[in-house]
Amino acid sequence: MLTGQNKINLILDHVGIKAPTFAKHVGVKYQRILDIQNGKVKNISAEVASRIIDVYPQFNIEWLLTGEGEMLNSETKEPNSNEEDMQMKELIAAFRENREMLAEALDQNSRLIGVIERMQGIDRSATGVQKSPPHVFRTETE
Repeated sequence: MLTGQNKINLILDHVGIKAPTFAKHVGVKYQRILDIQNGKVKNISAEVASRIIDVYPQFNIEWLLTGEGEMLNSETKEPNSNEEDMQMKELIAAFRENREMLAEALDQNSRLIGVIERMQGIDRSATGVQKSPPHVFRTETE
């Protein structure tokens, strides 16, 4: 009987990607896939199997859950369209990752602008007009 470790490695070999990319595609944390790969988790859970089938419908759900039957469904796609699907999924995953990084960068940029404006004495809550720096008054006797 196949272990979860065997099945994950067969899947990765079949689709031709590494575990971190696979985890992104199926929408689980890389650690979950790594735990299966390392044998820490012995079987693929129903949730992970369902996510795999959502993204890679060519795999047989029974095989994923029990190790019995054929790895692939009999109605697999043409190899060329499968390759194109994989490229599209990789592009989508990269787009999502870049979008998250951009959102974080924009948030950090906004915080830095706020810090700079406070340091320069700009009042953002009013009209955006720069406040005059505090004056130091000196008496003529000084």
